Amino acid sequence: MKKPHDRPCGNAALRMLSLAAPAALLLTGCAGTDTAETQAARGCPDVSVLRQMERTDATTADGASATLAIQSLSGECAYTANAVTVDVDAVLAGERSSGTDGAARVSYFVAVVDPQQTILNKEVFQTDVPFDGTTGIRREQLRQVIPLPNPAAGMSYQVIFGFQP
Repeated sequence: MKKPHDRPCGNAALRMLSLAAPAALLLTGCAGTDTAETQAARGCPDVSVLRQMERTDATTADGASATLAIQSLSGECAYTANAVTVDVDAVLAGERSSGTDGAARVSYFVAVVDPQQTILNKEVFQTDVPFDGTTGIRREQLRQVIPLPNPAAGMSYQVIFGFQP
């Protein structure tokens, strides 16, 4: 399985964008609208998996044991005057002990963390991961709207995923 940190708004991209931001501002002038270049210069909040919570064991409806992992996670963002909206795409994948079809119900959480590492919001979701034989996969799409007192601080926030014990 792949490592669960497949995200386009990663730290390397943010460093490159922070170096390009002054040049982009000079080229765009003093326009009052929030252009795509301005949004890109701000950067996205970090979207990541809490390492200790990236895997879980579950039991399917027919009693087979299954191991699931957050296989990939990506996020894109868009700013408004006082918030950043983060659209997140998560892929949950698993393997089970027996080869019959069925599903495993799992719980996972999504938390928003501010620059001071304070959890602003945590929500728990349940989903069924369908299995076709011994392998299963489920794609979850979520939207997090993060109110921002200072829009320039948006990239200092985090959206964190993990399986709920």
